[in-house]
Formats: sequence, structure tokens, C-alpha cells
Amino acid sequence: MENTTNQQNEKIKVKEKMETNQLKGILQRWLNAIENNEDFEIQVEGEKRRIPSKAMKEGWINVEVESKHGENEFEIELKWNGEANDTLLQ
Repeated sequence: MENTTNQQNEKIKVKEKMETNQLKGILQRWLNAIENNEDFEIQVEGEKRRIPSKAMKEGWINVEVESKHGENEFEIELKWNGEANDTLLQ
């Protein structure tokens, strides 16, 4: 669990560990949003966020697989331009 806010740089980072079934549901909803050209809403550590549909068109996706000191990591990261507060849902 990590939740970091830096007012000076407007950097907001939220992480959450989840079960495989929870991840499956999130990925299925994300895929549906991509296929239907819709915004994607997600809640991580109690914080609701909206990923705009334009992020899938205008953004870029990084896929990373890393092995270091006996630990392995697989990460999918979507990046796009916009203000962090534009993604926050009330």
C-alpha cells in the first residue's frame, strides 16, 4: 500500500495489492472501456479515479518485466497528459 502526494510537483501515487479475481474484474472492465471508447473508473486504496478514454488513444503503454535479486515483477503502465486532479472523482 502506498499513497504519496507532493503538492509542489503535483505527484500522486496510489498502490494496492489485490487478489487475482479482483484483478481479473478490473482488467475486464478496463478492456470493455477500451472497446467501447469510454472512460474507465477505478478505486484504489479508497480513492476513486477516472481514466479518460482519450488516454487509450493519446497515451502510451509501457510493459516491463524485471528480475532482480530473486524477485520478479510484471508491470503494465498507462501514461497520458493531463492534470492529476482531473482524474479524481468525488
